[in-house]
Amino acid sequence: MLQIMSFGLLAVTPLLAGVALSSSSNETSVLVAQSVLVAQSVNQEVHNRCLEAKDYAGCVQSNGGQSPAGMGGSDESQDLGLKESCSNDNVCVAKSGIDQLGFPKVVGWTYKYWPSSNVVQYWKMPPMRVPHKGQPDRYVALNYIEHYYQQPVAATAGYYVETSPKKKTCLPTFGGGTWVNGQWKPNSAGKTCTTTEATKSWVPGTPAVKGGPRSRSWVQVFDCKDKTKAQYVNGRLRGNWPSMNGGNSDFCLGRSEFKALDMKL
Repeated sequence: MLQIMSFGLLAVTPLLAGVALSSSSNETSVLVAQSVLVAQSVNQEVHNRCLEAKDYAGCVQSNGGQSPAGMGGSDESQDLGLKESCSNDNVCVAKSGIDQLGFPKVVGWTYKYWPSSNVVQYWKMPPMRVPHKGQPDRYVALNYIEHYYQQPVAATAGYYVETSPKKKTCLPTFGGGTWVNGQWKPNSAGKTCTTTEATKSWVPGTPAVKGGPRSRSWVQVFDCKDKTKAQYVNGRLRGNWPSMNGGNSDFCLGRSEFKALDMKL
């Protein structure tokens, strides 16, 4: 039953920020890849996509050579001589190799590649139950790893914003006076004005973000009683508990038989 689940279920929408990769070996990979590009007439779009990959040649092969796992729609796909079992909707079980983003595949995990967003998402089957407050199997957890491409972002300059406007205040001044009906009436001698400069606050700029392949991970927790779900990043809840999607409830099937995960909710 668990193997069927691994093919029938898709991953959730990616949300989180990733971790930048080292490019220490990238120069050699790119030099090798240039000859691959010329010799094999690799599509320019694939070439551009793979420039920042850790393994350029492997990325080119995955994207522009033989149909990689998760794109062909066949029951089996081949990567570096290793066959992977895939469902009709291109959900596969990873074997050793390089994925479309140039990262090593997460061996044994279920995964899918989305060409439109250039994202590879892995999730570990079967799920695990999370005992919580005397409830041994109300909550089920699923580990996710996502490989994606970070588009470059230009830096922005800092600037000042005015928090209160410039203000001029004037008060009358007097010089001498006369008694009128027993009351002293001062003589106006003009006015004295003071000006308060506008106050400003500094809004700092933002640094540039280098483009390239990234990786991020999180734990998806399903509440099988209330039919809600949540994401935990580094052990902390991110966001709220929205309702499950249509297929999410399948993760709760047979949960009493799942291994327990020591996780704080």
